[in-house]
Amino acid sequence: MADLDEGSVALEAQLGELEARLGEAAGMTAAFQTELRGMSGVLSATGREIDAMSRTLGGGLRRAFDGVVFDGMRLSDALRMVARSMSDAAYTRAMRPVQDAVGSALSDGIGGLLGRLLPFQAGGAIAGGGSCPLRGGAWCRGRRCFPCGARPA
Repeated sequence: MADLDEGSVALEAQLGELEARLGEAAGMTAAFQTELRGMSGVLSATGREIDAMSRTLGGGLRRAFDGVVFDGMRLSDALRMVARSMSDAAYTRAMRPVQDAVGSALSDGIGGLLGRLLPFQAGGAIAGGGSCPLRGGAWCRGRRCFPCGARPA
């Protein structure tokens, strides 16, 4: 009977250890899935960029081929055209993030400047707090309007 009790205690200890290891494995699996999702997004964006580059390079190759076959262009000029197409495509793709950042900064700056010069954000023409007469004898001051005959102080 003592052997049976010792065996059940050992079995419970092993089950506890197994449970702890399974918990650790579940945590690692969740972290791995998160990394895979992030990597999937990056690979998807990379695939789109590669497709765009492929279309650009394909167009350059076609123009060069058409120039050689149909227009009598020299092969050296056609290869120069292909090289130019490749460098233009790479430059365009590399400069897109810079263009976006500069455009966003300029847009924010101009928007902020116009917001200060033309205060239409918080009340428009009456944002300054001055009294403004309205048709029919009513008055407005800031965002509050007063009925006819009740002029604001």
